[in-house]
Amino acid sequence: MNKMKMTFNQPIKLRGSQEDIAKYIHELKTKNTYLETENSRIKLDNEELSKENKELLSKIASMTRDTEKRVLENFKKKTAERRLKAENMRKFLGHEYETDEDE
Repeated sequence: MNKMKMTFNQPIKLRGSQEDIAKYIHELKTKNTYLETENSRIKLDNEELSKENKELLSKIASMTRDTEKRVLENFKKKTAERRLKAENMRKFLGHEYETDEDE
């Protein structure tokens, strides 16, 4: 994004009656006040959104950790169940078959 360099306090020549010039200056001051107000509001909104974004990122990280923990616990549980099932099968069939640790 290119930012335009704004220069201020440079003299300009206005043509027209004093009343037209005063009216034009008043319009510029009004627009300037409006833009300053909008700028302040946008800055506040941006700060609020930044704060909300940080909170959401923190929640996502926490949810991810919780999910990973549950997946790992489930994996360990399923692995233990498979090993127990395999051990029971070996006991039933006799000790002729190799265990996972024997391989």
